[in-house]
Amino acid sequence: MLTDRANEVVNQATPSKRVSLILTVHPIGSALNLAEDRKKRVATLSKFYSRKKQPILKHFGTYESSGLRVVNNLVGTPNLIVSAPARVWKRLMREQPKVFSDPAVEVTANEPDFVTL
Repeated sequence: MLTDRANEVVNQATPSKRVSLILTVHPIGSALNLAEDRKKRVATLSKFYSRKKQPILKHFGTYESSGLRVVNNLVGTPNLIVSAPARVWKRLMREQPKVFSDPAVEVTANEPDFVTL
């Protein structure tokens, strides 16, 4: 799901300004069946996140000619960092791809998040 802050950052940016967003894939439904062995657990998670990110990467690949770039796939983690001019993000938002409405994918602005204690 596209967070309100990510939407705000994109909409406030000038059309040519590059905006970076972080996409986080969350497991939904049944919990991951993780092995006790650390190496096996890491391998299982890496495969899981790679499989979950693949459709997102494929969809975003069609926007590369417009300036969208996967800055870092962060292999083995639930995150990936994607950058594009604000006009490209706005176009994507108008087209409403599944990634922006999927509850298993959180789309946040790539900026510090401060929490008060």
